[in-house]
Amino acid sequence: MKKIYMTVLIIVTVVCVIGGSIVHGTGLLTRIRHFVGRHTASESGQIVESGQGRDYDLSPFTSLKLDVGIGDIRLVTGDGYHLTYSGKDSLAPVLKEDGDRLKITQNDRNVRSWFKTDNPLDTENTMVITVPADAKLKDLDAELNMGNFTITGISADDTELSLNMGNLDVMDSSFGKLSVDADLGNVTIRDISADKAEFDASMGNIEAVHIADFRSLDLDADMGNIDLTLDQKLDDLNLALSASLGSVKINGENVSDKKIKNGNGSITVTADASLGSVDIKTAR
Repeated sequence: MKKIYMTVLIIVTVVCVIGGSIVHGTGLLTRIRHFVGRHTASESGQIVESGQGRDYDLSPFTSLKLDVGIGDIRLVTGDGYHLTYSGKDSLAPVLKEDGDRLKITQNDRNVRSWFKTDNPLDTENTMVITVPADAKLKDLDAELNMGNFTITGISADDTELSLNMGNLDVMDSSFGKLSVDADLGNVTIRDISADKAEFDASMGNIEAVHIADFRSLDLDADMGNIDLTLDQKLDDLNLALSASLGSVKINGENVSDKKIKNGNGSITVTADASLGSVDIKTAR
C-alpha cells in the first residue's frame, strides 16, 4: 500500500511541475486541450476544411507505417487507396512508397517549430487515409505524438498503435494481433474481432464493447477505469481482475476482493486498474 501512495505522490508532483512549466512556458496547454478534449471526427464523417487542403492518389499497399507528430488521423474504407489532408501546409504529410509498403510522416523541422510558438493552434490538421473495403493489411504500425486516431472498418493482421497525447477510437474492424499503448487519452474499442488484444493506458479510460473471436484480452490502466462488455458467457472466460484503489464489478455486482480470479474457461481476460475501477459485463 505504501508503494501505491508513493506512486500517486510522484505522479502528482511530476504533473504539477510539468503543468506549471507548460502554462508559463510554451503555451502547450492550449494544444493539449485542443487535441485531447475533442472528438476525432463528426458522426457524419465530414471533414471540416480549414487552411490548405491536399489530395493524394496512393498505390495499393499492404503495410502501413505512420509516424506523425501533430494532427488527427482517420483510417477508413472507401473507394480505392487515397489520402486527403486539410490543415497547415507546413504540417502536410510526407509520403514514401516502397512496393506494397507505405510510410507517412511529417517534416520534423516544421513539427519542432510548431512547438516553439506561443500562438494557440488555429487550424485543425487532419489526415484521412482510405483503403478498399476488401483490403487486408499485413501490418499496421502507427505512432502519434499529439492528435486523435480513428480506425473504422479496417482488416489487419499485426497491428501496433502508440499515442502519446490523444484519444483512440477503433470500430467495426478485425485484427490478428492488436497492441495499443496510450500515454494520455482515452481508448474506445467497439465491435471488433481480434485473436489477441492488449491495451495499455497510462492516464485515461479503456472502454471495450463487443470484442469477438479472441483467445486472450489484456487491459491495463494506470490512472483510469476499465469498462468491458463482452458477448461471451461468464463460464467461457478465465478472469483475472484487479483494482488497487477502486472497485471490481462483474455483471453489475460488486466483488469484495480487489483482486480476483474467476472461471476456468478457455478465453483469458486480464484487467488491472491501478488508480481506477474495473467493470465487466458478459452474456451471462
